Amino acid sequence: MPPSIEVFVQPIRDNMAAQVVVESLIMLSVVDVLMGLANACLIQHDYSSHELREGITRKLMNLGMVCAASVIDSMLIGGLDLSSMSIPIPDGSVVVAICITFCAMELSSIAEIWAEAHPEASDSPIWQMLAHSKDGLHKEVE
Repeated sequence: MPPSIEVFVQPIRDNMAAQVVVESLIMLSVVDVLMGLANACLIQHDYSSHELREGITRKLMNLGMVCAASVIDSMLIGGLDLSSMSIPIPDGSVVVAICITFCAMELSSIAEIWAEAHPEASDSPIWQMLAHSKDGLHKEVE
């Protein structure tokens, strides 16, 4: 690998936690897409290639953010001075933080797909609370 690229891979290559969360994000993204496809095709009978393209585009954008986080970590390792901060930033921590956030988003998406596929479970108070909070968020955004 060229040295100019190697420096940006270093925060993930040299940090086991970063490797685990990046791999977890990729696996959760694949599970999310597969569950969404199965739900749309086999249960809801409402497959839309447009929604699939949008979902895959969002997943690729998430991976782009992970690459950007790796660049930020590389700058920190390379000597970017953030001395105004009172706490040290460990190597690879930006990638880990971004991936954990995206993993949480993927897990909630998987839970939503599961609830759509199991309407009897979506009548529970927990799912109703989640649906209510989601509806409230969309109303504020619109």
